[in-house]
Amino acid sequence: NTWTATAPGIPDLPEVMALSPADPNTVYVGAATGFYRSTDGGNHWSLIPSQMSQYKTAIYFQILVDPLNPSTIWICAGNTPNPSGIFTSNDGGNTFAEITLPPVGFSPYSIAQSIALDPTHSGAVFAAGDGMPLMKSTDAGKTWSTLASVFGIVTVDPGNPSTIYCLTGFGVQKSTDGGNTFVNTGFMASGSNLVAVDPANSSRLYAALETTLYTSADAGATWTPTSIHAVTHFLTLPGRVLVGAQIPPQAYIAKFSPDLSQLLWSTYLGGSGYQTVSALAVDPSGNAIVSGTTASPDFPITGHATAAPGNTFLSKISADGTQLLASAYFGVPNSYIATIAVDPSGAVYVAGTQSGGALATTPQAFQSSLPDPCQRPQDPGGFRPASNGFAFVAKLITDLSSVAYSTYLTGTCGSAIFGMQEIGRAHV
Repeated sequence: NTWTATAPGIPDLPEVMALSPADPNTVYVGAATGFYRSTDGGNHWSLIPSQMSQYKTAIYFQILVDPLNPSTIWICAGNTPNPSGIFTSNDGGNTFAEITLPPVGFSPYSIAQSIALDPTHSGAVFAAGDGMPLMKSTDAGKTWSTLASVFGIVTVDPGNPSTIYCLTGFGVQKSTDGGNTFVNTGFMASGSNLVAVDPANSSRLYAALETTLYTSADAGATWTPTSIHAVTHFLTLPGRVLVGAQIPPQAYIAKFSPDLSQLLWSTYLGGSGYQTVSALAVDPSGNAIVSGTTASPDFPITGHATAAPGNTFLSKISADGTQLLASAYFGVPNSYIATIAVDPSGAVYVAGTQSGGALATTPQAFQSSLPDPCQRPQDPGGFRPASNGFAFVAKLITDLSSVAYSTYLTGTCGSAIFGMQEIGRAHV
């Protein structure tokens, strides 16, 4: 209900945080400027002069404190001299030792993006990552054995260490035999980034997509979305969860008087997720035509407008800002409308780039499909730069309900459009 700011002392935004299970006043924080510790609940902070504070480019993924031995700290971090990314300290973070993982396949080393501790066995640790299978050590990282070929974020059930969850690109997978075999749970969404178990109730799980927090009351068999969006971190406590979430960016449109001295009207445009605006134009009737991107499942779409799947939207707002006259999805995911123009009849022209999927071009389009793959010469290092997208131009009728034409405008190695003007025809 109430919050108190801690004392300053960490010059950068903290990336991860951990509390000592033996003393809640002892707090550890990983930040771009180093590894910090507070022994008075955040009233004072000190930069620990260990090697972790020397790695100014480190990106902290996790800090874990051994519940059976609180002086033992584990860190998983990227962009450090240690390829595995795992470090351990036996003296409360004053000094750290690098942990080495065995190589996997043709790679000379394994890179961990997640670690988890066995709450019943000090020195037992699990490690996993996008490019490495689940591994386990029972001797504090000296030796490792490879378990199942699941890749992602690993979490151990605090009430039953034989139950392990791994958050992969295919959703949440579950093991009941200590990580040797896994089965899919009911959470199959890709793009997830967090999973945790309630310490007081092994049936209660939490998982986060980039936009929504989900919960399960039956150990992962079924999942229910919550009203919490844009989740960045969460901390599970017995019977409750603390969630850190970003306030997602929101699209708005505003109209000012000619001399900018008066705000005539302003309105939000969007749903429960994020929205961004990429282009704006005004038609002959004074209506605002706006385009952008959205991650909102409930973005307002009008019934008479086109609604192709995608994350790019095109909307028309009345001249007085009180009505949504038309709103539609445009293209496919990874479309980007960079500019809008309107002709005297009110027809809407859009132009931008398409970097994923295929644009729905119209019959007799100037360029109905992409040309042959790019044959751009390699640089002296053998690298051939990839295209950032392919330009397109489209024309929609006044109420956005149908596309008059849609065409690519690109060469084999990509293109981009920055501006457009309608003078009897589209100039880009």
